[in-house]
Amino acid sequence: SPVYTSRGDFIFSMKQSIGGWSVPQIEPFCRIGGTYMYPTLSADGSRLFFASDEALPGREDGKEMNFWYVEREDSGWSVPHLVGFDDGAEYGISIAENGNLYFMGMYEQGGGGADIYVSEFLDGAYRDPQNLGSAVNSSTYEDEPYIDPQERFLLFSSLRPGRGRIYLSRNEGGIWQHAVDVSERIAHKGDVRFPQISRDGRYLFFASNANGNWDIYWMTAPSFAE
Repeated sequence: SPVYTSRGDFIFSMKQSIGGWSVPQIEPFCRIGGTYMYPTLSADGSRLFFASDEALPGREDGKEMNFWYVEREDSGWSVPHLVGFDDGAEYGISIAENGNLYFMGMYEQGGGGADIYVSEFLDGAYRDPQNLGSAVNSSTYEDEPYIDPQERFLLFSSLRPGRGRIYLSRNEGGIWQHAVDVSERIAHKGDVRFPQISRDGRYLFFASNANGNWDIYWMTAPSFAE
């Protein structure tokens, strides 16, 4: 199946074959002049979510990033549909198996410059985003969440205390526990951000500036659920 990534202002897809990876192709729902970022597939692959500054229906384009999705059709992807959050800006999305959306939001009611939120998917609709609270968020900056498919734990990036670190919060009985810094379990030098785990749970991917540049690394995934 294709791999989706964002580069510059557009979302690209690549396919792997015996000969290697294909040349990246811009997805046709991207329009010239727009910005498209953070492509994320739903658990069943039927929807592709992304953040974009597409003009909101009935409003002028305010250049804020909002969440959209396209649905898989026989001929490719559908036209973009707005998820429905339009009171702020949203970035970096992760999707649980039940459809709940975890993301970084920049809202007036947030505790810092950016916080982690969840929108529950109930009765076929996305509910209003809920801030995960002070156990997860701080007065600084949190972003790029990764939610375990069963919502047992949450990984995310934070700039506390003034540098890029990866934090872990576990879900105990529906309550998110105080987040702890797990960066030392991932890398021993440099800042680390943007955690993601492969769908089979075997590999952890992250970005680090250990060598002076922000590069992508991977490793066998530690057991974060226990």
